[in-house]
Amino acid sequence: SSSGFRGNEIKTWLDNHPEVTQFGILDDDSDMLLEQKLFKTTFDSGLTEEITDEIIAYFGIDKSK
Repeated sequence: SSSGFRGNEIKTWLDNHPEVTQFGILDDDSDMLLEQKLFKTTFDSGLTEEITDEIIAYFGIDKSK
């Protein structure tokens, strides 16, 4: 991105969208703010079952439904 640090871009977007109360970030880079929940992927593996399970747990999703 042109401004560099994506965590700041995400914070700005969230500040302008107060209706968003829960979020997680899926990315293969780590340039996020500490308070932003990052589910770190890799370029080679992408979204793995392990990361998917972390996301499901983080959002409290019932997998049986």
